[in-house]
Amino acid sequence: MKFKIVYKNINIFISAKYFLYISDSGSIIVYIMDTMDNLCTAKELAEKWGITVRMVTLMCTEGKIPGAKKFGNSWVIPKDTEKPLDGRTKEAKESR
Repeated sequence: MKFKIVYKNINIFISAKYFLYISDSGSIIVYIMDTMDNLCTAKELAEKWGITVRMVTLMCTEGKIPGAKKFGNSWVIPKDTEKPLDGRTKEAKESR
């Protein structure tokens, strides 16, 4: 199945294997759905890491989670991302 999308007089054709996102600045971003299987939400990561969703979104905003992308008001993060060290711990202070 294919979809036709018209945005600012641009015709865009995508199949069901693609995900289309139009950013606030008007940029058009297309992701291949196969790669979307390797992504999760901030809520899913919060449950996996045992922390709050707010902490995950804060880490994303601060750039502490590599590969995190913001779509509207939601964050999409690679599933295999390791939890960053908590900067308040002795282990984190020693690694600086």
